[in-house]
Amino acid sequence: AAIAPGDPAIAGGIGTLSTGPLVWTPGSSISFQLGNTQAASDLLMINGTLTKSGSGLPLRVQFGMGAKPPVAGTTYTLLTAQSLAGVTASDFFHVQDSTYGSLTGHFSVVGNSVTFTVDSVTSDRIFADSFD
Repeated sequence: AAIAPGDPAIAGGIGTLSTGPLVWTPGSSISFQLGNTQAASDLLMINGTLTKSGSGLPLRVQFGMGAKPPVAGTTYTLLTAQSLAGVTASDFFHVQDSTYGSLTGHFSVVGNSVTFTVDSVTSDRIFADSFD
């Protein structure tokens, strides 16, 4: 199964998706847009428990770029839940789409949230609102 918060027709696709309890099985994926701030990035809010089911392949997180690129050193909250069952930071791995030249970072579990801290990012994309 794949999840992608946000609606491409609204705010460039940035948004918050709220759901009930969620069981994530190996091979599942989620797509997030990361912008230059948390408010300009996607968020998944789980009203219940995020449960990891099975073992083996980690959960794939696909990153696309928001209206502006993410900022190195910034920690983004990707998802929050009322509780996490069997979920650790090592359960996640990321890939990025072609809007990035490269994106490196690391996942953490903080309380009942999963975060991603950007270590470095490059993009060949030109941002029209970045010019004077």
